[in-house]
Amino acid sequence: MKVNPDLLVLEGINQGLEYPKIFSGIGTYRYNLVSHIGEWSSDIFKILGRDPLLGSINLADPNRYLDEKQRMFLVEHSLLCIQTVTVKQGILKFIDEKDQVHKVLMKFVPEADHLGVYNSISGTMQDLSDLHETEEIIPEKNESYLSLINHLDEVVFSLDIQGQGVFINPAWEKLTNRSFAGFIREPFISFIYEEDLELFQSHFLDLINSRTQTVRQELRILKQDGDHLWVELHARNTTNQSGFTAISGTLMNIDQRKAAEKIVFNQQLAIENAQEGIAVLDKNGKYLYLNRQHVELFGYSSESELLGKTWHVLYEEDEIERINKSVFPQLLATGVLRFESRGVKKDGSALYQSVCLTALPDGGLICIADNITEQKKNEEELKEMALVASRTNLIVIISDATGVITWVNDSFTQKTGYTLAEIVGQKTHVLLSGSETDQSTVDSIYEHLREGKDYQGEILSYDKFKNPIWFHIDVAPVRNEKGELVKFIAVESDITLKKEAEANILAAFNKERELSELKTQFIRMASHEFRTPMASIQTSMDVLKHYVSSEKVQRVELLSVFERHHGRIAHEIVRMAEIMNNVLLMGRLDAGKMVFNPVLTDLNEFFRNLIDEESLWRDGTTIHFHVEGPSIPMMIDRSFMTHIFKNLLSNAFKYGAKKEEPKVELKFENKHFKLTVSDRGIGIPPSELSNLFQSFYRASNAENFQGTGLGLVIIKHLTEMHFGTVSAESTLNVGSKFIILIPQQ
Repeated sequence: MKVNPDLLVLEGINQGLEYPKIFSGIGTYRYNLVSHIGEWSSDIFKILGRDPLLGSINLADPNRYLDEKQRMFLVEHSLLCIQTVTVKQGILKFIDEKDQVHKVLMKFVPEADHLGVYNSISGTMQDLSDLHETEEIIPEKNESYLSLINHLDEVVFSLDIQGQGVFINPAWEKLTNRSFAGFIREPFISFIYEEDLELFQSHFLDLINSRTQTVRQELRILKQDGDHLWVELHARNTTNQSGFTAISGTLMNIDQRKAAEKIVFNQQLAIENAQEGIAVLDKNGKYLYLNRQHVELFGYSSESELLGKTWHVLYEEDEIERINKSVFPQLLATGVLRFESRGVKKDGSALYQSVCLTALPDGGLICIADNITEQKKNEEELKEMALVASRTNLIVIISDATGVITWVNDSFTQKTGYTLAEIVGQKTHVLLSGSETDQSTVDSIYEHLREGKDYQGEILSYDKFKNPIWFHIDVAPVRNEKGELVKFIAVESDITLKKEAEANILAAFNKERELSELKTQFIRMASHEFRTPMASIQTSMDVLKHYVSSEKVQRVELLSVFERHHGRIAHEIVRMAEIMNNVLLMGRLDAGKMVFNPVLTDLNEFFRNLIDEESLWRDGTTIHFHVEGPSIPMMIDRSFMTHIFKNLLSNAFKYGAKKEEPKVELKFENKHFKLTVSDRGIGIPPSELSNLFQSFYRASNAENFQGTGLGLVIIKHLTEMHFGTVSAESTLNVGSKFIILIPQQ
């Protein structure tokens, strides 16, 4: 194409405007758009007031001589000159080194290299500052054209053959927060998200090599903060007849659209993989969409088998009539309706569903269906079982797979006092267990339940009023067609009477065994304890017989021997009587035949009288008696308390050291009294103190002392009948102390 260097028309901007003849201040320049190398004549340095030693600059780069608007004008017309191989010109405002504004007429002339490729421009710059007419001939269309580009929401860009930025409008900064200067002469791929680099480079090469003229592609670009956003790229090859190639186009922000598409995609994915069957129907009841679950719900293999057909194909006539007459009128009134329905699968079998219908504005429907066939089947089974369970005396409990009760029969409510409402939703062990329920049995039951196993056993439970009930329980798991555990059925029988009978039998057996052991111990004790006094009586009788039959014995000597042995016989008889009395008393206590008969008593006077009697019996032996606190009349059984006191005092004399009199202390305290009897004797081994109050037990160091092993047992029984306690303190070879504590009756 032949270029007319004298053409002074800026196409598309100032067509028809002719400029006056050039005056003084004209400089020439040349600039290569590939190498970005430029040359200036000395006149240009003079116009701008720049030192020639500093060299020329690329006026397309940010610089102090042009503001942003003027620089964009320069870049745009440089490209237009090359792309259209047409001379261009226009007036720009330059700022010189002294900050003076110069109006300069610039002329752009395309130049070809030795291969005929246009990749350079040359031209002139004429200083018009001295021409007053310039104000009138500045083309206003330049301003309008730039204003239009600058106010576009889409990003407008141009790239050279190497993919570097040549031009970008202000929308770029709004979109990415990147500056105009940061785009010019930067590789465009540096702004592409790494996952989209290969795709962009492929398109760019197709455009540069003219394999395609236009590209439309969605990709992601990087913002200044490193985040990325989606844009729609529109790019075209701008190769002209001279072979100069560049890329220009636009970027449209589609980030919100892509975010919405992602949400829709996820929703579609969720719908397609939902456990419920989901379908969309038009106003005529025809299927527009069915998800996989809805298709499979009715036994079909592909949605194409149902698309375009009405919902009637999935229901029998009577159910269609019911839905039309009953369901749809309610749906029109409410907009949303949930109900149960009976459909027909492809193979003809029944399909029970829980259906939720939502009316759409255009008259269509959204249908969400859930298969409840198994649930219906279970409900029927439950009804049958409930009928059987309601007519039995056995307790029937049905729980879910976790052990939570869903139903109980009337026998349960009658036995436990709980109503159905109170028990449903609970676990049986929470309501029926009590303090004496065996926790190991409870744990065993729930271990079987967790493992889905049968369980049989007995457990102590409690009704609503905390009365104990023994149950024999038989728990069985119930599984569905897939082998999944769905519930438990427990059948329980009341065995309280049986357990009470067993307990009574066991108690009687234990009592019988105790009595047998007591008899054995008594026989053992009696054979030992009676042998000594009887032998002593026999010896004394033999001695008396000898003296009576001897003719040589004088009367005085005979009387002396008789008195001595008569006293021994009398003492042993008393001892045997004491043993028998203790045994008989113990028997009456065990049989519950001892009647507790308390009367108000002055204890100070009561115990002093007993001590006086004991002192006389002990030939005036001194018994130390000490009273502490004001005497308070107390309710006691005088006979029982006499036995308690004399037994303790007798033991104190028996096991005490010779010439060491026992000590008796009576102490009145707040609402009780304490009686203490002490001796200074052989004491009791520490390890044996806890056994003292067992029948027939005697300390290991008391073998040489007469005794039955029943005295302290009787004291304990009689003290407890006074609601009191007895305890012992002892130090071996030092002495013992027995303490009776009786509360005020």
